[in-house]
Amino acid sequence: MEETTFAGFKVLEEKIEKAANIIQSLRQEKERVEKENNELKNKLDLLYNENEELAGKVDHLQQQERKQEDLNRVREEISNRIEMMLGKLEKIDI
Repeated sequence: MEETTFAGFKVLEEKIEKAANIIQSLRQEKERVEKENNELKNKLDLLYNENEELAGKVDHLQQQERKQEDLNRVREEISNRIEMMLGKLEKIDI
């Protein structure tokens, strides 16, 4: 009977050791995942900030483009008026 009790304790000891190893592995994996999660959160924050900066730059560039288009329209209108005036001057033969 003593041998079966000892064998039972041996099996129990092996199971406990295996469970302890699994728990240790899970804790290490949890720490690794938490660290990776924090790194990814930091990267995400950086990307959000960069996105906001880029959105501001895009808005600024769009405003500049609209201004340039307005200036081009004004330039074209002035050019057309000058051509029209030159045409009138040619008609009156100055």
